[in-house]
Amino acid sequence: MAEKTESCIYCGADVDASRGEGDHIIPENWGNFRNDIRFHRICTGCHSEIDKSTEQLVRCGPEAVIVEQMGGRSRRSRRGWRSAKKGSHGASAPKPLVPVEDRWVTVETTALPGTVALVDQVVVGDEEGNVQRVRLYPQMSADQLLHRIDKGCRGKVLEIFVTCSEEHWTRYLDLLRTRWPNMKVEDLPSTEGGMRGVLGRLLFEVGERYFRAIVKMAFHYLLTHSRRSLVGNEPIFDDVRKFIASGGEVNRFLAAAPKQQSNANIPSGRSTGVYHRLVADESRLHGDWITVDLDLFAGTGLLVPPVYRVRLARFDRQRVLVPDYVWGHRYLYGRDEQGRGSLGGWVEQLSIARLPSRLWVPRR
Repeated sequence: MAEKTESCIYCGADVDASRGEGDHIIPENWGNFRNDIRFHRICTGCHSEIDKSTEQLVRCGPEAVIVEQMGGRSRRSRRGWRSAKKGSHGASAPKPLVPVEDRWVTVETTALPGTVALVDQVVVGDEEGNVQRVRLYPQMSADQLLHRIDKGCRGKVLEIFVTCSEEHWTRYLDLLRTRWPNMKVEDLPSTEGGMRGVLGRLLFEVGERYFRAIVKMAFHYLLTHSRRSLVGNEPIFDDVRKFIASGGEVNRFLAAAPKQQSNANIPSGRSTGVYHRLVADESRLHGDWITVDLDLFAGTGLLVPPVYRVRLARFDRQRVLVPDYVWGHRYLYGRDEQGRGSLGGWVEQLSIARLPSRLWVPRR
């Protein structure tokens, strides 16, 4: 079989497209989808480096919790970053919080489903409204503790709240007094042991890499299915390639898109009702922008991320207006033979209808 050689759109290196190399449009951590097409014009080196942004996306955002609820934690990965319990490249893993004395404190999940337990921690608030929560350990040094506090609080500290076991209270107080020797201490009532029901929160802290992964997903999707035969190394894509590879101004490429309603009949027998919907627009009806809308984990009913409109590039003057160049796909999660939801499914093409208001509506 003859080798099919392409050039990496990021560095120009040769890529053998016949060897199965390439990037999954939907991260592999989110499932395998039949009829999916990989993006092949990326070399192994660039793929590995850019994949660090995908790591932050799958570990640190609300998507990490959704995948865990769908059973994704048990899936093994050659890359080893399937767990939602670890952070990535400066961003922390999702943090469950519960209220204690009118403050939100970190908890950790337990072996009993649906339950959490308090952990030793300090919650520090400064005059700029920043709040930093730091896990406390008896063996940690003062330098370690203060370094972690300073990462999140840069203004004048207004309040320090500590929740911990009685046996370690004196140790933690001594650590804090290395920075604030004259601080006033107020003892609050102890929390009684036992189990009780509370309303909690989830805290998500993501960095630039999270949004680089969103833009990369949209870019590779566009190039995989482009009606204009766009390759990705065209000069109009210089800025988006640079952002994906090296970072930059997030708002230049991302905007919120309207949540679209679909009149599609999703088969209830095979589908779980959860899906990703990607719609690309090469028609110049968005102010000369080439755009891709990403509606991720639609149908979950919980922690639904926003719909992103990714602005990838402006058309050059030679491009003509072609209204039919609007297309999309839906990545549907399916059920296994026992009727249980599985982390994967199939891809189907959407039929897009244009409205006078220039909004798109998937027909099916």
